[in-house]
Amino acid sequence: MYLTAFVKPPLRQRFPLIQMLRIMKLITLLLFALCLQVSARSYSQKITISGKNISLDQVFKIIEKQTNYVFFFDEEGLRQAKPITINIKKATLTEALTLCFDGQPLGYNIVGNTIVISRKNQFAEVKKL
Repeated sequence: MYLTAFVKPPLRQRFPLIQMLRIMKLITLLLFALCLQVSARSYSQKITISGKNISLDQVFKIIEKQTNYVFFFDEEGLRQAKPITINIKKATLTEALTLCFDGQPLGYNIVGNTIVISRKNQFAEVKKL
C-alpha cells in the first residue's frame, strides 16, 4: 500500500490531461496565426481614384482621405504638373502614385507616413550624395 502512492497513475487516467494539453497548444497556435493575419490586412490599404483632367493636388486630397498618409510638397513645383486622367480601383499606394506621376516632372519618396513630392532631378541629386 505504501508503494502505490509513489507509482505513476495508469495511462488511461493520464490520457485526458495529455489530450487537453494538446488541444490547448493547438488553440494557442491557431489564435496566434489569426492575429498575424488580421495584422497583415490592416496595413495593406487599397486606393480607388477616378477622374478626368484632375490636378495632382486633388488626387493628393483623395489619397489622404483613403489612407493615413500625408503629402509634403512645394506649391510652385506642383503648378508645373499637368492635369491627369486616372481610373484606379483597389490599387496599392505605390501603384497609384506611380500612375499619377507617369509623364510628370515630379517624383515622390515615402518617408514613414509622409509622401514627399519634389522635382525628379532633385531625387537624382540626393541619391548621388
